[in-house]
Amino acid sequence: MRAAVICAVRAAEVLGDAVIVPLHGEGWAHFSETLDYLARNFDYAGRADQPRIPVAGEVLTVATG
Repeated sequence: MRAAVICAVRAAEVLGDAVIVPLHGEGWAHFSETLDYLARNFDYAGRADQPRIPVAGEVLTVATG
């Protein structure tokens, strides 16, 4: 797991059950991790339900508690 993804998973652990919505995760030459890679690593960490990865051009509705 790369450092940026490790940081994201650790931040998610600190945030508990918070919904994580990664933005600006693809389409930039300097990004080395894809959103699929991020999602897989959240899954490996037992947090597959936490990230909500938006699809470009589509509305993402996130319910708040």
